[in-house]
Amino acid sequence: MSKIKNFTKQALAFMAGDTDGVIAAQNFRICSAALESQIAVLKGKAVNQEIVLGDKQELLMKAKYPAEKVQDGQRYIASLVAAEEAVEAAQENLDTTNHSIETYQAYLTEFNQDVDAPEEA
Repeated sequence: MSKIKNFTKQALAFMAGDTDGVIAAQNFRICSAALESQIAVLKGKAVNQEIVLGDKQELLMKAKYPAEKVQDGQRYIASLVAAEEAVEAAQENLDTTNHSIETYQAYLTEFNQDVDAPEEA
């Protein structure tokens, strides 16, 4: 690989505009930072969703095992079904968020792999 002075390199880059390598390096930094940022946001969201899921599971237990006398069987069933659906929805939300985290982490892993640089023509 031939060597040139940094000044020459910078001057040529300024005259010719950004090279593909410079653009690729900038894109790598921007995309990696965006993924890392999104993962952090999603991890915070997942914590909140775990809390919501726990709350919904607690409400399901209360619906299943009421502490007060059941006056109406249909109302009991309706409450039970609503509580089950709320748990399922909360679990689906958490699963979706966790899937997104896993996907974005896989992208970062892929992006950060060391590979042989293409030979210049």
